[in-house]
Amino acid sequence: MTNPPQGSFNWTSAFGGLTLTGTIGLIVALYPPLWLTLFSHDADVLREGTTYLRIVAPAYAALGFGFVIAFAAQGAGHVLWPFIASAARVLLAAGCGWIAVGRFGAGMAGLASMVTASLVAYAAICTIVMVSPAVWRRAR
Repeated sequence: MTNPPQGSFNWTSAFGGLTLTGTIGLIVALYPPLWLTLFSHDADVLREGTTYLRIVAPAYAALGFGFVIAFAAQGAGHVLWPFIASAARVLLAAGCGWIAVGRFGAGMAGLASMVTASLVAYAAICTIVMVSPAVWRRAR
């Protein structure tokens, strides 16, 4: 049996990913032009980009946390749940985002909300993987 990932190193790494990406997300959410003006100075782009980043960027912490956990699971030879988490993220962001905007006219705020929900769902699924002893058992 391999050591389960409940050890302090694994959680420390996951929270390190959360802290690094969360810090970047907070900086970008608080001051979107820092990032946006690298690509455009158009007022419409800055307005829509600011809306998007103020909603999505704080959820970068969830993405960083989920990535570290997903990579740990993959390194332990378990790729199914990280794959499911990634597929759920894409389906929520792209699929539900498309429905929210195309069907309900949600606009940028609606799309950004779907992307944020997808990042949180990704982290939640990955967290379930992290705490599940079944995932960490060695196959006999």
